[in-house]
Amino acid sequence: MQKLTHLLSIVLAALFALAVSSCDESMTNQMDRVVTDTDPPTEQPMAPTTTEPVAPPTEPVVTTPEPLPPLPEGTVVFVEPRRVTSPAAGEQLQVHINVKDAADVLAYEVRVGFDPTALRYVSIANADYLPAGAFAAPPQVSVDSIYLATTSVAGSATAANGTLATVTFEVVAAKASTITLIDVLLSDSNITRLTLQTANGNISAP
Repeated sequence: MQKLTHLLSIVLAALFALAVSSCDESMTNQMDRVVTDTDPPTEQPMAPTTTEPVAPPTEPVVTTPEPLPPLPEGTVVFVEPRRVTSPAAGEQLQVHINVKDAADVLAYEVRVGFDPTALRYVSIANADYLPAGAFAAPPQVSVDSIYLATTSVAGSATAANGTLATVTFEVVAAKASTITLIDVLLSDSNITRLTLQTANGNISAP
């Protein structure tokens, strides 16, 4: 009986040891799963970012007009301004008929031509190049030109440069056109015609 009890104690001890071993293994497996489950996710490599090239802003194209050629040497009768941008339709445009490098001028005649589809004649007036009191005949006006003749009654002009006459137009259409000088004549105190050159005026579209 004593041997049987001892044998039973050994069997129970073995079973207890086996149960403890199985429990430890189960807890270890559970801990492994917990550790595995709580591991941080593996980061995926990010695809490289491609940056599209940005084109620089386009600068506005500015057209620079060609410089005006210098006036010829010697006596010249010319339109001033020599180049001008047309005002809007309905507005007025005033130009001067100037002279440079002249001497002993007693009288002048000038016909001013213009494009009637761009400009309408308003007025023409003798300016201050000739001495005060100069006689200006009534202008002769046609569809596309104005003629003015003026004579000094107080002697010839003393200046080399100045303004013979001023012409005023009304703009009919804002476009390119030319103001031309035709049949220009300068006379000296001996009623001799002076040698001269002319230069027209250019109107450009806005």
